Amino acid sequence: SELSNEVMMEELALEQSEATCMRLHQELRESIKERQESTASADKSLREAQEKAAAAESVSRTCESRSTVLQEELGQAQAASNSAEESRGIMDRLQAELDEERAARR
Repeated sequence: SELSNEVMMEELALEQSEATCMRLHQELRESIKERQESTASADKSLREAQEKAAAAESVSRTCESRSTVLQEELGQAQAASNSAEESRGIMDRLQAELDEERAARR
């Protein structure tokens, strides 16, 4: 009878141990699934951030290129403006000389 009680106690302990193992195994599976979902979410966020960074880099390059073109155009416009002012000065001087010659002839 005492041996029978010991066997029953051992069987009960074994059943409890098996139940604990099954519960821990299920918790482990759930934890793995949660980590996989978290990793997938982080990967998706990383891809989105990389896409945004690439788009921002593209916009930045476009802006730099446009800025360079505008600076060149500004330089050309400034040169043209300077040239026009020089031409105006020459024309004014020639007109003054012409006026002086006309006045001298009178």
